[in-house]
This record gives sequence, structure tokens and C-alpha cells, in this order.
Amino acid sequence: MRFALALVLATIGILVQAPRAHAAVAWRDGLIFESYTLNCLFQTPEYGIGAFVGQLYDTSYAEPYVGERFYMRVHVAGLGHPCADNYIDVQFVPPAGVTVSSVDNYPVRCFYQAPGSTEYSEFGTANGCPQPPFGIAANSTGTGYRIDRRQPGDPLPAWFLPGGGAYEFWIPVMSDRPLDGLQISMEFTAPVQAIDGVYNYWIYPWQTVFVANGPDPIFANEFE
Repeated sequence: MRFALALVLATIGILVQAPRAHAAVAWRDGLIFESYTLNCLFQTPEYGIGAFVGQLYDTSYAEPYVGERFYMRVHVAGLGHPCADNYIDVQFVPPAGVTVSSVDNYPVRCFYQAPGSTEYSEFGTANGCPQPPFGIAANSTGTGYRIDRRQPGDPLPAWFLPGGGAYEFWIPVMSDRPLDGLQISMEFTAPVQAIDGVYNYWIYPWQTVFVANGPDPIFANEFE
């Protein structure tokens, strides 16, 4: 793979929050979408950033259910080396019926991987990780909710992303209806702009969302 997905400690944190004792939690990740830029040294075309969207779900019990919180993640990595590196504008557009649902023990979570490192560090609100509500911002196809950088004392909403670095944003959401994870209308899309001073491309990674109608009451009660 072009970039590592080593979020072991963060995933352990989610397992602790899982409602079932034997949950098998995994990510359903969509395809990687990439932008293009020019290499600063050679002025040759190369990939600028790569991004994908994923859904955290329980493989053992076909969760999440309607009305149950779960995470969608937006992963963005710096692949190329334009002269100014990248600033990224990160947005998300959930499907109908899916809304952000953050509480104290289920917040938006932000992670950063520095160039040359295989480890992800989680950072909180004091270092710019935003919490709801999210504002509406324009992109090249319409609008989305902006995951804006909220660094105290710095009004710049974009995220600085050097080549070899990566961010991951976990958005807590909830659905008011079942979703089969197959239809185009069920896509959770993440418009991301690579602001690199060259092309300033938008890319639109996505993943369909699966939400079950509800647990079987017999099995849920007897085997929980």
C-alpha cells in the first residue's frame, strides 16, 4: 500500500466503547483517490495527495444499527513533493438520514502521522481537532461540511500536509434509517482539496454506508 494504516492504539479505544463483549470491529474502506501535482525538484508530474473514506462496523453482529453511533473516517496522505507542500481543505457529505452525533465519550477524533514515521499521534481540541457543529463550505461540485482546523490563535482553517505525512479524521455519526451499503444514494463522500500552488485539485473519495435495521431481540438479549 502507498501509506500505512497503523492505528492500533486508537482502535483499541473504540473496542473499549463497543457495546458487545465479543465485538469484532473492522473498517470498511473505499478506494484511494489521488490528485496530481508537480515535483518541486524535477518539475515532473506525480501524485499530490491520496485519500479514502471508511466505516467502522461490527462484523460479528452486523452493526451498527439504526440510532447507534459509529465512526466514519477520512484518511488523507501527502504523496508528492510540490514546492509549497500541501494545505488541505477537508469536507464530508453524509447520505440522507446520516447526521453527526458527538457526545463526550464519542467525540470527533484526529490523528497525524509525521513524515518518516509509522506511528499515528492523536491530538485534541487544544491542537486544532474540531468538534461539532461543522460549517458549510463550497467545493467544486457543491457544498460539504468542513472539517476545519481550529488551532487557538490561528484562524487558518486548512491543514498543512507535508509530503510523507498523513491525517485521519474520525467523525461520529448516526443513521435514522437502515442502509444496505450498496446504493449510490448511500455514499458518504469526502471532498478534499490539495492546495499546492500548482493545480489545487479537488478529489472525492467515498464509501457507501451500511446500517442494520436492528438486532434480533432474542439473540441480543441472550448472548450479549
